[in-house]
Amino acid sequence: MRTRTTALLLLPTGLLAASCGHDTRAVDPHEPAPTTLAVDDLDNHLPCGFGFTLADDDGTRMLRIYLSDHRADVPRTMELPAEGWTAETEFGEHLRANWCTDVIVEPHRDVQETWSVVEGTLTFAGDPPPSDPGRPVEARAEVTGLVVESPDGERVELGDVELHNEQWGFLAG
Repeated sequence: MRTRTTALLLLPTGLLAASCGHDTRAVDPHEPAPTTLAVDDLDNHLPCGFGFTLADDDGTRMLRIYLSDHRADVPRTMELPAEGWTAETEFGEHLRANWCTDVIVEPHRDVQETWSVVEGTLTFAGDPPPSDPGRPVEARAEVTGLVVESPDGERVELGDVELHNEQWGFLAG
């Protein structure tokens, strides 16, 4: 396996222009979007739930780090991947659709590919939120040394990412 330091994830299906982060090839509207992740493009912090979600503007790329076992305490610092947590990047269409709502409308999320977070240190700013706060609380954290792995085993370093969830613990419904 190789590790590459970059701000973009690249699939072997095509080379993207890394200098500006845009695909310079002709785009077929019937083909899925290229599977890339520029950390700088993930600037939409989606509130809700027991974790952190960052998405791009068009809802085709998303980073998700969330507590999947609500019985566990939330440590101030943890190494990813961590037991009781799910950490992944998703690629697809409409990934922000129906986010944190109990009214489901079209379009629906269409996850076309998932890459696992295989390295990183998550550190909460201040005290970590409780695993079940009873009512929503604000949570902030930073992940340093974030590395993801594609389904074909290629590892890509994404660096450091700040996270924010202004409604940690809120679930619709």
